[in-house]
Amino acid sequence: MYDYKIGRFKITLEFRDVGTDRGLSIHVFGPVDGNIEEVLRFDCFDDLPHYHTAFSYRKTPRIPIEHSDPFGWAMGKLRANANRLLRDACADEMNQTEITNWVASLDEIERTGRQIVPPPNQALNTDP
Repeated sequence: MYDYKIGRFKITLEFRDVGTDRGLSIHVFGPVDGNIEEVLRFDCFDDLPHYHTAFSYRKTPRIPIEHSDPFGWAMGKLRANANRLLRDACADEMNQTEITNWVASLDEIERTGRQIVPPPNQALNTDP
């Protein structure tokens, strides 16, 4: 498990094997009404990749990720639409300092994730 603290937010990368599927999960934790919650989770699984908003505090459906590179797709969403995703999750939005640090951290996070789960058509490495 790899943790990245960014202001009031934290991104955790974790390889998961859920029995019928496996892959990298990206957990995003942040403030919601004064509590730290899992506000987003991207399950970049081999067979059924999907994501959740407001994962730990609201019942929300799984949203399919229909892309050949679900991890790359998720990283693109986190780069381009982080505050919109946080709004959709009814979480606090990032302030300007957090946005700057968030963007600066995403390259390292993506490199680490690619060590765990390479782009499509490359071998899987579960021990980076």
